Amino acid sequence: MNKKNLIIEIVLAVLVIWLVADRFVRTDTKTAGETNTSETSVSEQGNQLKIAYINVDSLLLEYKLAQELNKKITDQQKQSQRELETKMQRFQKNYQDFQEKVQRRGFLTQASAEAQQQELLAEQQQLEQLNQELSGRLMQQEQQLNQELYDTISNYVIQFNKQRKYDLILSNTMIGTVMYGKAKLNITNDVLRKLNERYDKRMNQ
Repeated sequence: MNKKNLIIEIVLAVLVIWLVADRFVRTDTKTAGETNTSETSVSEQGNQLKIAYINVDSLLLEYKLAQELNKKITDQQKQSQRELETKMQRFQKNYQDFQEKVQRRGFLTQASAEAQQQELLAEQQQLEQLNQELSGRLMQQEQQLNQELYDTISNYVIQFNKQRKYDLILSNTMIGTVMYGKAKLNITNDVLRKLNERYDKRMNQ
């Protein structure tokens, strides 16, 4: 799993968080000449909603927590590969020794040859099981880290919007919900800057 594939995995995991459909509570302060109208009546008067979007691809590439989680997954994958490769090399050597011994008729009896063959088959099955266990463990860890990233960004967007007071925040990715958006509606850099500031503050504590 290379970095590009991992980023795609994480992007797919967080695509669902951005459709913040609930309206945030507006302040009671009104400008001169305004009347106290509900959100429904505002919509009927033709006023536009306050909408923004986030480029999730860019956010995940530059967000320090996403980079940290990506490194954890990559390091774990390398460790698992080293463990499996070491045992595979040992098995291959044992298998080659067995074949050479059979060819030079090194076994005293047929039973002893069959016994070692069964040992090799059992070792092969153990390697297959280990491969499945390592893959499953890596997948589980990746899901946990993706969930951590999902929760962090999802919760922060809500906090972020308490000051910005957008009515709707959408996502903009390769397969996202925004096909076109004006640059002034793109709040990716604002969110990214705040997320990284909070990350740095947490790491320096």
